[in-house]
Amino acid sequence: MPSVNSLPKLDARSLSIIKSLVEEYMQSGEPIASGTIAAKQGVNLSAASVRNVMSKLEELGLIAPVHTSSGRLPTTQGVRIYLSTLLRMQRPSKKIKMQLQKQIDTSELNTMAASAIETVSDLTKMVALVTLPSTYVSQISRIHFVSLSQDKVVVVLVTMTGEVRNRILELNSPIKKRDFELAEQFFNSHFAGKSMYEARSELVSKLANLKNNLAELLKQMVSAVSVNDSTAPRLLTSGSDMLFSNADLIANAQQLQEMLGLLNRKETLLHLLDQGINSNDVSVYIGSESGIPELANSSVVMSNYENEKGEVIGALGLIGPMRMEYSQVLPIVDVTATLMGDAVAKMQYR
Repeated sequence: MPSVNSLPKLDARSLSIIKSLVEEYMQSGEPIASGTIAAKQGVNLSAASVRNVMSKLEELGLIAPVHTSSGRLPTTQGVRIYLSTLLRMQRPSKKIKMQLQKQIDTSELNTMAASAIETVSDLTKMVALVTLPSTYVSQISRIHFVSLSQDKVVVVLVTMTGEVRNRILELNSPIKKRDFELAEQFFNSHFAGKSMYEARSELVSKLANLKNNLAELLKQMVSAVSVNDSTAPRLLTSGSDMLFSNADLIANAQQLQEMLGLLNRKETLLHLLDQGINSNDVSVYIGSESGIPELANSSVVMSNYENEKGEVIGALGLIGPMRMEYSQVLPIVDVTATLMGDAVAKMQYR
């Protein structure tokens, strides 16, 4: 996201004009003429004076002409100045906060994240996305071995956020039921609260004190989980049908088709949300700022969420029209990410 310092400095009159022009455009989607701005309450400038200011704003690349109209549209930079210096946030109502709290207050990460983005998508009428940490890097609550036979076992792995993963292991050699119990006790006493990544790194040094069959069982278990769970985050999406309520997209069938295609490109969306993970605040990517051609006429609003240690474990994002109600959308994303972090913290201690 571009730095505020890279934007041109504007005087009070220019800021007033860009504010009026952007807000009019957000409402109508049409090019804005100088007369429209001059007629707005509080501008106190003639149409001629407004035209002079708009001419300077155009030279700075903040607004642009339209061939079919005498009006002007804000550019990406123009909207950026509005968001960075002029936007006044509207705090979500108590009703919206309670609705989000109710949906997010659950004991399992997948369920919480899915409910969160479904609710946010319904509230904003936009596509919502969230990344979840892989089991491989999530903190482990415990493992449990369920013996199917002497050479086959189900490994049940439970994370601190309530996720449950099952793996069936075909053992290299038969193991007695008592040894399954001992291996389970050993692993849980040494690695509860750590990630599988950490367990794998530390396990080798601890195996010397174990019987060969127990050591082999634990090595197989860790290896199986590591192969099946990559370190890459997982992605959930909600509200793809909201694209059909976007008037700008409906009017452009090709663009709508491209947006639908984008939602199927997991790696592209994960890379997009990675940018939100690296920011401490709510981030907004306007049009081409995202670096994704299909989003040239859209905006993306993102925020990360954390575990109880303050470590970033995922990101929440919204994809919507550039003409979205930023003053409402940004606070909703911010509040939702905070509630998700609070929910994750509760999960760790249930």
